[in-house]
Amino acid sequence: MAVLLLILLAYIGLMLSIWPKRIPPEIDFWQAAWPLSSQLFALMGVLLILPVIIGYSAWGDYVFRGKVHQGEAYH
Repeated sequence: MAVLLLILLAYIGLMLSIWPKRIPPEIDFWQAAWPLSSQLFALMGVLLILPVIIGYSAWGDYVFRGKVHQGEAYH
């Protein structure tokens, strides 16, 4: 738990150190966002890839079902 806390604190420290430099103050939120065409392209990618990932995970669960029984795990 201490290692996880240390990693979390390191990421928080990194985020705080680069936050002011990520978006210049003269650019507002809407100017910094992706254009609509880029967002739609990313959405199409997610809509195509996500079912593949879910299907592959379901297939893996189906293939390995029943391989380990109660009490056969590592101790």
